[in-house]
Order: sequence, then C-alpha cells, then structure tokens
Amino acid sequence: NFEYTMLNPLAAKKQLDNLRPYKSDRSDALNLAKTSFIIHLALQLTFPQLESLFSNTNNELYWEVVQHFSCPSKVLNVPYAELSSFILNSTNKVISISRANCIAEKLLVFAKKAYPVVNDNYYVYEQIQYLTNRIVEEVHEKDKIIAEMQHEAENLPEYNLLLSIPEFGVHTVTSLIGELGDIRRFHSSNALNAYIGIDLRHYESGNFVVADHISKRDDAVACKILFKSIQNIAVVSHSHPNHINDFY
Repeated sequence: NFEYTMLNPLAAKKQLDNLRPYKSDRSDALNLAKTSFIIHLALQLTFPQLESLFSNTNNELYWEVVQHFSCPSKVLNVPYAELSSFILNSTNKVISISRANCIAEKLLVFAKKAYPVVNDNYYVYEQIQYLTNRIVEEVHEKDKIIAEMQHEAENLPEYNLLLSIPEFGVHTVTSLIGELGDIRRFHSSNALNAYIGIDLRHYESGNFVVADHISKRDDAVACKILFKSIQNIAVVSHSHPNHINDFY
C-alpha cells in the first residue's frame, strides 16, 4: 500500500545526469523527488484526466481550467451552468456556447472518474496554483509581444501570402517572419532548408552508406513552427483538403 510514482527510465536518467555523480538507490529517490515536481507530475497525483480535456494544452483556457479545477471535488461542487459559463469567459478567443457546454460535460465526466492520491488540502495544489500563475503571465506577455510583431509584419508583402497557406494563422505567420527574416536572401529552397536545419546529411565511405537524415542544425525555433504547422494542416485535411497535405 505504499504510494509511488512511475517515471520513464530515459527521463529519469536525463534528470539525474544534471545532478552530482554520487549514486545510490537512496540518493536516486531523493534527487528524483526534488527534480520531478512539475505540473505534469502534480496533476498525476491530483487530476491526470485534465491533460486529455483539450487536444492542445498550450492555450489560455487549459491553464485557467488547471488553475481553478486541479481538484476533482471542486468540479463536482460547481453547478453545470456555472461551469459552462466559466469556460465561456476564461479565454479571449471566441468559442460557441455548445463548445463550452461540451467541455463542461467532459470535465464533469473526468471529475467523476478521477481518484486523487492526495487529500483536497494537500500542498501540491498550492504548487499547481503557483506554477500555472507563472505560465499564464508568460502567455500574456508572449501574446503582447506577438501583437507588436504583427503590427510590424502587416506591411510586408509576404505577410498576406503566408496567411493564405491553410492553417497558417497570425501567430504562426508573425513568428515565422520573425525567425526567417527576409527569405529573399536565400538563393533556393535548399538554402532555406539548410538554414532551418531540415537539409539532409549524407555519409558514405567505401561500401558503407549511412541512411540520410536531417541535420537538425541552425534555427530550431523555425523548424518547430513549421513542424507544428504541418501537423495542423494534416489534422484538418479531412475537412479542408489542400495540396500541401496531398504532397505529404
């Protein structure tokens, strides 16, 4: 009947690599406990189902829900109509009433299924509050910076061209222009690929040939933006067919 936390071995190894080399089972357990209390782990103790409430957890609404309802009993003590209203008013983005009702219903179902391993006044809830407050502040700061960048980018001729690509929104286009700068300086698409780090590396010696793989060098942020953009294009391809998804 001992409580325990299961960790991915590779994740545990990487965390321990940053610590002192003195190793024993006792020190491993202590060091892992010190380094692993992040929000994900905290939610595993309290309300792990929250992480599957939204397909994308990198948004303001998700963090507002985590901040206020990381304890399942709190969800069950709020009337359905009040819960739906909270979801509707917790984001600057426009969502429909039916969408808010759907999220509220899903949240109630998750809360009924949840079985926290800590009581409702456990200190980990304070930790979740603190961490989510920091994240929400950073999200607001990021949105402010993106808005300023958008104001600068709107006058560029490539701005509207990039916006015409399926699933390329304002945030994506503005961030991409900020990372790539003036793409006219690249003499070909291969040069741009190399700048981003998705160019192929080839190695052979005699009869030995290594399978080609991307270099992953240079601008990792631009690579991440494009990778997520292609994912979004693929996700909506069933309702919005486009030639980019057909190519992939």
